[in-house]
Amino acid sequence: MLVIQKEKIEYPEKILFEHERLVVSSNKIIAIVGVNGTGKTTFLNRIVESLQNGNHQVEFDGSYVMVHQIAETTDPLSGGEKVKKALNKAFARKPNLLLLDEPSANLDETTQRWLSKRLKEYHGIVLLVSHDIDLLNLANETWLIKDKKLEVFPGNYAFTEDILNNRENKQERAYNQQQREIHRLEQQIIKREQRAYRIKKGNGKKLSNSDKKALSRTSHDQMEKKMQRSAKALERRLERMPKIEKVAKSQVVRFIDPNEAKYLRSTVLIVKNQTIKFGKKILIEDVNFKLKYGQKLWLRGNNGSGKTTLVKTILNNREKFIAPNVGVGYFSQELQDIDLKETVWNNAAKDSLQNKQVIYTVLGGLDLKQIHQKASELNGGQLVRLQLAKVLLGNNQFLILDEPTNYLDLETKNSLQQFLQNYPGTILLISHNRQFAKTVTDNVLMITNKKLLTREQRQQYDSADQGNILKLQMKLDQLISDPTVSLEEIKQVQMKIRMSQK
Repeated sequence: MLVIQKEKIEYPEKILFEHERLVVSSNKIIAIVGVNGTGKTTFLNRIVESLQNGNHQVEFDGSYVMVHQIAETTDPLSGGEKVKKALNKAFARKPNLLLLDEPSANLDETTQRWLSKRLKEYHGIVLLVSHDIDLLNLANETWLIKDKKLEVFPGNYAFTEDILNNRENKQERAYNQQQREIHRLEQQIIKREQRAYRIKKGNGKKLSNSDKKALSRTSHDQMEKKMQRSAKALERRLERMPKIEKVAKSQVVRFIDPNEAKYLRSTVLIVKNQTIKFGKKILIEDVNFKLKYGQKLWLRGNNGSGKTTLVKTILNNREKFIAPNVGVGYFSQELQDIDLKETVWNNAAKDSLQNKQVIYTVLGGLDLKQIHQKASELNGGQLVRLQLAKVLLGNNQFLILDEPTNYLDLETKNSLQQFLQNYPGTILLISHNRQFAKTVTDNVLMITNKKLLTREQRQQYDSADQGNILKLQMKLDQLISDPTVSLEEIKQVQMKIRMSQK
């Protein structure tokens, strides 16, 4: 059993959130969610520190392992390979408590499926910080950090979302009802004040029949004071009314492309009979595809399959592949075209044809609300989001986006999803985030065994043999992570994989 005592989580000298006493039984996956900066990673680190120091803030009688957001190894490996290696080592130790900080951020789709399988089979407690909905929905319980509070929900992220949406709908109904009541009371106050004024003036022509009858039984002065008291009572009632906050709704962005009519139905990109290489190594053979204005394509493939190399080949040979006068916006994790001396707003608005409201909405949706802040004062994550904003707002008809959702929290990811859905131009998206990619694109190309395949071709290609390869790869991972397995056993499985791939 894991017990975390009531605590305020601070960093540094700033209260991030506070939580009540938390108790977790064994064999449970806990999803910890919240926007970036709420303190999720700090929380995991605090738990580990408490376990190391034995200060009784965290009580747990068992072994534990934490896998950090970016695995630190001395190996010359890619980010995904480093994370997978760290995960393999963690699972091999068979800890009773496993703490994972964004474990799927750098993983390709095959490795994501492998991780999901390992988590489903894991016996112990998992504390999972992630923005990956597929992983979050494996959870038995969700801890939501919001408004400096941690709230516990008895289910996965989808269940939690349903509860939050119901709350939001209930709040919206209550808000609308209150607004109607406020309007009614305000009108009553005005009417009583007007009646008091008419009585004071004593103008018989403007008095209603009811006021005339009332005045026949009492004096003008008494009647006037009665109306004023009634108006004051209604005002006090308004003042005492508990305020219900209006539910914040995300604004729909309408991107402006003055050249839309010019490019409509035209072909933006043509790639014909190309072989994509990295050095002398062939990554993709016989590449053929084209994109028309407005089409949105998802380019899929495992790490190292050649997705980014294909994109860079296109960008380095624009005249050969991209139609003349087509504006191209390219996003990668590499920071480009950011003027550190300028503000967030000036960077985003430069060369943009969008109106101020669209620029405000995009910056706000990407959590860049301090628009007058210098770019030099932003952290790495903020600079990446600013680069993404520049690409979205630029004078472009064709966007090439390489893993734009990496390290975006769920709210920001939802905003980006909405922006791309409403983007009028062409999009070529590289992403391992299946749900996101399916939502914002209308077609897919998959790199499989050095071939670029359509959805239909991939379905034909995905035979029983391919399913067997995946099983063998998973078995290989398990064997490699087991120190008791002999080298000969590993080689036998590797040979089976090579034979299946022929």
